[in-house]
Amino acid sequence: MKDNKFLYNNEGIAIIAILGVLSKMEKLDYPKVFLILPLLLNDNIVSFVKNKKSTVIGIQDLVSRRVESFTNFNKSYESFFTLTFNSICIAEELKLIRFEKNEIVYIDNAFDIESINFGDRASNIIMASTKIINVLKIDAIQLYSTLKIRI
Repeated sequence: MKDNKFLYNNEGIAIIAILGVLSKMEKLDYPKVFLILPLLLNDNIVSFVKNKKSTVIGIQDLVSRRVESFTNFNKSYESFFTLTFNSICIAEELKLIRFEKNEIVYIDNAFDIESINFGDRASNIIMASTKIINVLKIDAIQLYSTLKIRI
């Protein structure tokens, strides 16, 4: 399944990744939402951050510990852009999120994402999302600069 990225990384798993972060942060500005999939759909990053013994202080810490996952992060960002856009549109249509000014807001009464078994990959992504929020707490401009994303 991993051979076909369109089946492996689809709107279903993308919505789970986005909701995994938003359920903990409650709201997030658009530029940061577009960083969720390149971070949480990267198996190398997920396997590192889901580990209970690993700590992630911030973006610099994560980049220095997983250099190979960030050498071409801009390409990953670009390849996940459409999937992110489609996924947030679907999540909004399903009333899982709402758009508010410059932010995407998690609708708390939607469902408890952590209590539903979506499978191993989704469970790993949800576990990893707990630590990824530390990365997303800083200013979006600083994040994009650190990750060398060209817009």
